[in-house]
Amino acid sequence: MSLRLLQINLNHCKAASAALLLRLAGGGADIVLIQEHWVLGGKVSGLGSADYKLFVANAQAVSLELRPAVSLELRPAPIRLLSNYMAYDQEGPIPEDIARSLVSDCASNKIGLIIGCDANAHHTQWGSSNVNTRESAPEGPHSTVRLLNLINIFTDACTSACKASCPVVKPRGRKKPPWWNHNLNELRKRSRSLFNQAKASDINEAWLNYKRQLAVYKKEIRRAKRHSWRAFCSDIESTSEAARLRKILSKSSPSLGYIKNDNDTWTTSSEESLETLLTKHFPGCSQHSLCSRQVLNEVPLNPSLFSPNNIAWAINSFKPFKSPGPDGIAPAHLQHAGKTAINWLQSIFTGIFRTGQIPEPWKNSEVVFIPKAGKASHITAKDFRPISLTSFLLKTFERILSLHLRAIIPCDLISNSQHAYRKDIEGAFNNVFPDAITEALTDLGIEGRLVGLINQLLTSRAVTSTLGSSTLTSYCQTHPIIRDSSLVACPIKGTHCKET
Repeated sequence: MSLRLLQINLNHCKAASAALLLRLAGGGADIVLIQEHWVLGGKVSGLGSADYKLFVANAQAVSLELRPAVSLELRPAPIRLLSNYMAYDQEGPIPEDIARSLVSDCASNKIGLIIGCDANAHHTQWGSSNVNTRESAPEGPHSTVRLLNLINIFTDACTSACKASCPVVKPRGRKKPPWWNHNLNELRKRSRSLFNQAKASDINEAWLNYKRQLAVYKKEIRRAKRHSWRAFCSDIESTSEAARLRKILSKSSPSLGYIKNDNDTWTTSSEESLETLLTKHFPGCSQHSLCSRQVLNEVPLNPSLFSPNNIAWAINSFKPFKSPGPDGIAPAHLQHAGKTAINWLQSIFTGIFRTGQIPEPWKNSEVVFIPKAGKASHITAKDFRPISLTSFLLKTFERILSLHLRAIIPCDLISNSQHAYRKDIEGAFNNVFPDAITEALTDLGIEGRLVGLINQLLTSRAVTSTLGSSTLTSYCQTHPIIRDSSLVACPIKGTHCKET
């Protein structure tokens, strides 16, 4: 059985009460938990409805301290409801003893409880003009088990919402090409008409008329194709679009198969080819899973680190339809989810910082090896380039940490001779030693928990690649080189890059 719930604060307003009744008249909810109802003559007013039953603390229900609680005997189990209002200037512990007692009783008796609450919590982090004693930002889970459960719920919700919103359908009919126009449509009709006349009469002159018309029709098709192609090419401005077009037009695209290993001998299976590629591009990895070290030192969390504005900036910094990682979440999923995704990610990111542990599923990357352009042949591991597809939830977390480091590290610490991983010089170098990064951050006084998380992001990773029927996973616990990370985009003096 499912229930549609609604929680609302009417602010003692008659118009708000009327608007609520209009919504309920359309079947908007099964249960409504109301705070600050409209009171007239010492009684609750404006909420009369033949389809709903009204429960109040007592007949007068004037005092704001009265909190109605109702027990519903539903099948297969009962459930309790509480409408709770916490005044802005209320003294004493929040929530009150009566609410705490109800929660404890429901927990001990395993009875479901739903609370509709207006807590009046004020904080500038979520848009309030001031801060009161209930200003605590979302703390997030304090254990890795709860953190993983929260991530799994959010990931499943994103993928389920995407499948429901964008179902895979089989297209019906044939779509007209972009160069098709009204003139071609008329010429085709004319050609078909002349063909039918010639076939019916079987006269040479009729066949000649059809052939002349067909020649005109084909000429116009060629002209429309040329015009459409020129217009398409003139609209290409970015290098990514040009590279995609070049790949489509290439006569032959080399495929990955058996390659030569370091001994200059050919591999004999797809699994051996994967081992050669992973060993070459991810040195120091092994086939055995290793556990990463959890960072346990207590450091107070900066409330602005995972603020909604920072999370929104990180999410929108990605192109919407970048290839997703193993969890199947693309940037478009998070961007279209808006505030809902931001609220979830705020709790998840805060939980990661508090537990000091990067979630294990986020450390997994799917690696695809693509042939390098301009090579005469593709027979060795060096002739292929690895593309790592990681979770965009992790990439969002990395972007926020990178933004935080750029804000707290003075600009004069960036060496003038440092050319790798600058914002305006991208791809000049593609690797850096993680130990150099963590040592430099420690010397700069960066909090230990943040340095520990960065060390996990740079080393404790797993890469999985598939070729044919073989799938191979390597674990990079002490990986000396890290690629394609947002964190290496923050250069500081003391780090040492290695060119490959």
